Amino acid sequence: MQILYDDQIFSFMEFGGISKYFCELMDYYHSNNIPYELGLKYSNNQHLKSLTFIKQKAFCKDIKFPRKGLMIHFFNHPAIIKKLLKNEYDIFHPTYFNPYFLKYNGKKPFVLTVYDMIPEIFGDESFLGKLLIKNKKTLIYEADKIIAISENTKKDILKFYSLDEDKIEVIHIGIKKREVPINTKIPIPEKYLLFVGNREGYKNFSFLIHSISPILKERADLFFVCAGSSKFSEAEIELFSGLKISDKILHYPANSAILPIFYRKALCFIFPSKYEGFGIPIIEAFSEGCPVILSNTSSFPEIAGSAGLYFNPDDQTSLKECVCGLLDDDKLSIKLKLDGLQKAKEFTSEIMAKKTLNIYYSII
Repeated sequence: MQILYDDQIFSFMEFGGISKYFCELMDYYHSNNIPYELGLKYSNNQHLKSLTFIKQKAFCKDIKFPRKGLMIHFFNHPAIIKKLLKNEYDIFHPTYFNPYFLKYNGKKPFVLTVYDMIPEIFGDESFLGKLLIKNKKTLIYEADKIIAISENTKKDILKFYSLDEDKIEVIHIGIKKREVPINTKIPIPEKYLLFVGNREGYKNFSFLIHSISPILKERADLFFVCAGSSKFSEAEIELFSGLKISDKILHYPANSAILPIFYRKALCFIFPSKYEGFGIPIIEAFSEGCPVILSNTSSFPEIAGSAGLYFNPDDQTSLKECVCGLLDDDKLSIKLKLDGLQKAKEFTSEIMAKKTLNIYYSII
C-alpha cells in the first residue's frame, strides 16, 4: 500500500497540532518501512523540519509578508498535482480541507481527518471562514472514511452534518516521546507556570492572564512562560503593562526539539481554551511529568480524564483556586505528575498510526 499526503498544512503553518499529527504518522511509517509520499518542495514548518528524512526547502524563512502561506502553497501545488496524476498511490489523505484534488483523484479512495468544528460552532462569518466551512462540508460528504480525533469531535460533526455514524472512526492523536540533547540549556526561571501555542480567540489567553495576574504579583519568585507561536502583540504587551506584570511574563520561540524542557521544568501547564478538538499539549505535558490544569470543556475531560485539574473557563476565581491549590499542595502535584505519566501511555504515535493504517486498509 502506498499512501499520499499533500502540502496544505505544511504550506500554511509553521507550528500547530495538525502538522504535528501528520509528522507523527510519517515518522512512524518511515521507521517501520511503510511506503508513503508527501507532495511538496517548500515548507517552513518546524515539526516537518524535525523529520530529517523528508527533503524540503525553506521559503523566505526570515521574511514576513501577507499571504506567505498561500504563496508557498502555490509553489508546492505542481508537486502534489504531479503525484496525483501519476496515480501511483492507493490512499490519499489530504492534510486540510481544500477540495482541489477531487478532479485529479479519480476513483482512488481518500481519508479525511476532521480536527474540530470550531468555525461551525463559533460561527465564523469571515470570507475565509465561510470558505473553510464550505470546503470542509464538501470533503466530509465525499470522503470514503472520516477520522475524528476525539469522540467529542465526532459528536460535533454529527450535529452539523447528516452522516452515517459508521463513516466516522475516532482515533486519538498520539505522540512519540523524543529525547532532548543532554547539553541543551535554556535560561528559564526556576519557578514558572507554562502556556504553549497560539493565543488567539477561543484560546482564552486574555482570561488566563487576568486570572493569574494576582498570583504573579503575590509570589515574587513565580513567573509565567509562553512557549512557541509568535511574539507578544502590542495589545498583549499593553495588557501585561496594565496589570503591572510585564516583568513576570516571558516568551520563548520553542520548537519541537526543545519544548520538552519547558514541560519538565514547569510547575504546571495551563490550557484555558474554550474548545479544542483534542489538545496535543495535554499529552506532551503528561509525557514529561508536568501537572496539567485545564478547562472543563469540549474534548478535555475525554482526553485528560482524572489526570487533569479542571476549572470553569469563564470563571477567573475557578482558575485561580486551581493554580493556588496546586502550588500549595506538593502531594497533589506529585499525584498529577504520576497520573499524567500513566495517562500518556494511552496516546502514543504507534497506537495512532496502527489504527490509521487499519482505516486505510479497510477502504482499498
